[in-house]
Amino acid sequence: MALFGHWSKASHGEVQIDSWPFGPYLLLVVSVVAAYISLDLSGDTLHNGDIDDQLRGLLLRLLMSSSGWYDLSLPMVRGPEIYISPWSRLVDAPYASIAFGRQYFLGQEQAINIAFKIWPPILGAIFSILIVSVLK
Repeated sequence: MALFGHWSKASHGEVQIDSWPFGPYLLLVVSVVAAYISLDLSGDTLHNGDIDDQLRGLLLRLLMSSSGWYDLSLPMVRGPEIYISPWSRLVDAPYASIAFGRQYFLGQEQAINIAFKIWPPILGAIFSILIVSVLK
């Protein structure tokens, strides 16, 4: 059987595809994504973190400290005017919900670090299920 199933002719001349069951595909995709994420999460620093992640962390710190949901200004970014982030807070919502739930027990900085380590595997699992659903 080929990786994406094998093609067979039906009795009425249409082409059908015999595909793998959902379980083996999901196991394969989740294991590849888990291996990739575990390599990234090994150690203290994120290997795939970039300036976008740092700016998202800064926005999350501001959201958790005092700024409101709609305040996207970053006065600490130097420029001729106050920098207004083009990102929506909806992008930060999963990180914020994870961090808000843990900040009272662990402190704000540790809660944000944990949020940045918890959300990517959850998102990887969601995307793995979507990929397998499309391939099936």
